[in-house]
Amino acid sequence: MVAALQLPTAFPDLDWLYRWMHSDVMLLHTGATFNRKSSVHRGKIRQPNGTQWVYMPVHPEDRRLPLHTCRTDPDSGWLTPLLRSFEFNYRNSPYFDHYEPEIRADFQHAAAMSSWLEAATHLNQRLWQYLEIPSLPPVEYIPDNNAPLLNPDNHHDTVRILPEKNSRNYLDTLGLKIDNTPVDISNRIRYDQHFGGFEAGCCLYDVLFETGPDFWQIVDAMVEVSLNGA
Repeated sequence: MVAALQLPTAFPDLDWLYRWMHSDVMLLHTGATFNRKSSVHRGKIRQPNGTQWVYMPVHPEDRRLPLHTCRTDPDSGWLTPLLRSFEFNYRNSPYFDHYEPEIRADFQHAAAMSSWLEAATHLNQRLWQYLEIPSLPPVEYIPDNNAPLLNPDNHHDTVRILPEKNSRNYLDTLGLKIDNTPVDISNRIRYDQHFGGFEAGCCLYDVLFETGPDFWQIVDAMVEVSLNGA
C-alpha cells in the first residue's frame, strides 16, 4: 500500500498532485503547525525574469496553531496583489481570459471565508474541476500528531509513505518511517510557458493558464512516471 503524506495547500503543484495520484490514500496532515517555509500558504508562478510567490496568508495570531484551526487574514489585503500578479503575468497566456473570471470569483469567495483550511479546500476543488482531473484516491485527515495515520479498521501489511518534497521539517514529529522517493515531477514533466525557457515547480494555476483543457496530456505523462523514477 502507498500512502501520500502531505500538508494541505492553497497552491498545489505537479509534485503534490503526482504523489496523490500514485497513492492508495492521501494522508492530509491538517494538524501540522503552520510553517512559513512550507508551501501551505504560497505558490510559485511565472514572471518575465523567472518566478515569484503568490500568497493566501494565515492569520498572524494563528501561526503557532494546527492548520485546521487557522483563520484567513482579511486585514493583510492579500487578494488584490494576488489577482494583479495573475493578470500581469498571465494575460498573454492561451487560457487566461477563459478561466480568469471564475478564478477571480473563487479567490474572492475564499477571501470571505474565516477558516483558512476551508478556503484552501474550496480553491483545490475548483482547480480539479477546471483541470478535469479523473477520480483521485480517498483522503484521510491527520488532525493532530497523536492521531492514527491510517484507519485502524483497515488492514495494511506494508505501507510506503510518500512525503511531499522538502518536507522533513514538519514530518519528523510524526515518528514515521519515510520513503523519500527520488522522483521529481516538476523537472520531469514540461509544458510550454509563454515566457522564454521553462521554470519548474510552478503551481497548478500556471499549468492551467498555459495548457487549459489539454491538461489531460500532463496527467497521462504523470501516470507513466513510476514511483521509482523510471
